Order: sequence, then structure tokens, then C-alpha cells
Amino acid sequence: MSRLEQTFKELKKKGRIGLIPYITVGFPNFSVTRDLIKTFDDLGVTAVELGVPFSDPLADGPVIQDASQKALLKHANLQKTLSLVHQLRHQVSLPIIIMTYFNIFLRYGLKRVGRDLRNAGVDGIIIPDFFPEDDQAFMKSCRSKNIDQILIVSGTTAKKRLESLAKQSRGFVYYATHTGTTGPRDRLPKDVSHNVKKIRSCTDKPIAVGFGISNRGHIRELSKCADAAIVGSAVIRVMNSARTPASVVRNVHRFIKRIWL
Repeated sequence: MSRLEQTFKELKKKGRIGLIPYITVGFPNFSVTRDLIKTFDDLGVTAVELGVPFSDPLADGPVIQDASQKALLKHANLQKTLSLVHQLRHQVSLPIIIMTYFNIFLRYGLKRVGRDLRNAGVDGIIIPDFFPEDDQAFMKSCRSKNIDQILIVSGTTAKKRLESLAKQSRGFVYYATHTGTTGPRDRLPKDVSHNVKKIRSCTDKPIAVGFGISNRGHIRELSKCADAAIVGSAVIRVMNSARTPASVVRNVHRFIKRIWL
């Protein structure tokens, strides 16, 4: 059983919804990234999603795109991300997920990326522009190294396709509340509960909901149907509001407590 699977199993026993915050590696600097991961571990979040910046992030909205561009100027990349995870792995127990685009893995080298993800202590990966049929060998390689490849579905995913993606996803199924890019929303779409139930009919794996989740009301609403909420752009927005790098961690800590604890 993977660390993600074990975490969701324990979460279910507690009868509460989990939280998976997203941050961009290297934004505003690597020291803050390191401190935030430790803070998330202290807060007991379900997992942390580390975004490795990419020059053409098609699934990301303007908030995360801006953070990615600033992180690229700090020379953030997959290699430095894995080094950071490796340094922290013996200090934190929470599951660590890498989110980036398939070109990053291609450039790194598919034959060695699975090995290096495992050796660093990464638990799962999310690749928005990857489809299982693109490279089954890569998926098998990840599974053999106990790296959960988390696949994304949406409300427009056809039933047969949904069944296939849910079957192949590991760790949990990522339900994106809307097609297009990430970004905070005032309200959740009205069909969220219906679509989560549709996914639930296809799998017994945990379902985490992302895209647009930004406040306590959203998470309270999702607690009625989902296993976890993924909060990204809203976290980055809080980070942007901090006047100094030193206050970033403090502000994010307060935000997480306000919306989830």
C-alpha cells in the first residue's frame, strides 16, 4: 500500500475531508518552498502538490502561470525539486506529489525519471497533458517503483473513458470541476456533487476535487461528496499578498487553518 493510499485510508476512518495544497517550487524562493512543506506537514494536510514550473503551462491559470515564470527565473527545475524532496523526506511524513507537464519528464529522461522519483521519496505524480495511451510503458514503470500516477477527469469525460481513467489512476482520482485552466472561483459549479457521484460509481478509489477551490465554504460543500479538496491558485494568491518572504509561510499557515481546520 502506497503512502497516499494509507493516508486516505486513515482519513476515511476519521470521517473528514482531506486537503491537498499546491505550491510552485522555487516561488518566491527555495527556502520558502522548504518551509512551506514543513508547515503543511505540521498542519497534517493530506498531501502536498509541488508544481515544477514549465514555460508553457496549458492547464494553469494566470496566478500559477505568474508564479511559474518567477520560479523559472530562480532556475527551478525537476532535478532541484527532487533534491529538495530528498532532503526533506526524512523530516516530513506527508505524501509528496509532483505536478508538471510531460515534456519535463521527456527532457529529464523517461528511463531514469521513475527511479529518481522513487529515490527522492516522491509518492505520486500529476501530469495534466499526459494520457495513459501515450506511454503505457511509462505508467508501468511508475507502478513498479510505487509511484502513484494520478489521472485527471472532468464532468465532460465520457462514461467509458471515465471508467478507464479511474481504473488506471493510482492514489486517487483527480476531478477537475471545470475544463480549461486553474484559478479561484467564487462558487463551485452546481454539478460538482452529481459528477463526484458519477465518478464514485466507477471506482472505490478516493476522489480529490480541484480547480477553483478557494474558501471554507467550498471545502464544507465538498465534504458532503468528496474525499479531499485541492487548493492551488488560492494558496499562491495568499503568498503573493505577503509583504516579505518571511511572512509568506505565516500567511499560508493562517489560510490553511481558516479554510480547513
